[in-house]
Amino acid sequence: MNTNAELKKHGIIEMNQTPGKPQVRLVLDNIKCGGCGKTISKAMIDLGFKNVSVDPEQSFVEMDGPVEAAQLNVAIHRLRELGYPLVDTEEGLKAIALKARSYLSCAIGKMDK
Repeated sequence: MNTNAELKKHGIIEMNQTPGKPQVRLVLDNIKCGGCGKTISKAMIDLGFKNVSVDPEQSFVEMDGPVEAAQLNVAIHRLRELGYPLVDTEEGLKAIALKARSYLSCAIGKMDK
């Protein structure tokens, strides 16, 4: 996935131009709790996104910030590294490995203050 059109085509990212609403919503796998949310929020803030909000129950992150395809791809890659790939994009052993990685990221988020 390299362009906004490709990302939107998959229904995974919502782009919003309405003032006061988040510009980007990513629906992710493996979000379980607030520890996951802290890890995801920190990673997205470190990449320059603002107003980051994670909803573990609905499995998404919303944020404002860079909405160019290249910058979104960096964010998506970073989330995957942490064990939170875009929803329904991984299968088999890769999905299992990412789920295991997400537990580690979650634990780190719980310990981070």
